Amino acid sequence: MYQREHIGQWINMVSYQIKRSIDEIAQKYGITGMQSRIICHLAHAEQIGQDVYHRDIEKLFGIRRSSVTSVVSHLEQNGYITRQAVSGDARLKRLVLTEKGRVVSQQMAHAIDEFDNSISDCFTPEAEAQLLTMLKTISQMLGGSSTHSCHKLHEKKEDDTLC
Repeated sequence: MYQREHIGQWINMVSYQIKRSIDEIAQKYGITGMQSRIICHLAHAEQIGQDVYHRDIEKLFGIRRSSVTSVVSHLEQNGYITRQAVSGDARLKRLVLTEKGRVVSQQMAHAIDEFDNSISDCFTPEAEAQLLTMLKTISQMLGGSSTHSCHKLHEKKEDDTLC
C-alpha cells in the first residue's frame, strides 16, 4: 500500500534544520539564535526610525513576557542593547541597540545572507519563486500572513531575509 509523504512533516523538519543552522551561526558571535533575531529586528527598526518595546518582541516572536525579559536582560548585560525610558510613561522602556549590537547585527545579517544564498543556490530562479509562492499559500491557509513577520520593517528594504 502506498503511503504518501507528509508535507507538514517535511516543512517541520526543514524549519528545525534552518533554526539550528541560524543558532550555530549566532553562536559564532557569542549570542543565541533568539538573541540574534531580536538584535536583527532592532537593527531593522532603527533603520526606519521605528521604536521597539518589550511587548513588540512578545508579539513578533510569539514568546512569553518572562522569556522576553530573560533574553532582553542578557542582551543588556552583555552590552548589545540598552533600555531607555520613554517620556510620559515611566513603565515603558524602549529597546535600543548599542554600537556593539549594531556591529553584531551587521555580522549576523551578512552570515544569514550567505546562508540564505546557499539555500537559493539549490534552485533555479523559477523553482525558488514557485517554492516561495507555495510556502506563502500554506502560511495563508494556516491563518498566517503571506509576508514575513517583519513585513513592516522590510517595507523600505528590497530583501526579506531571515530575522
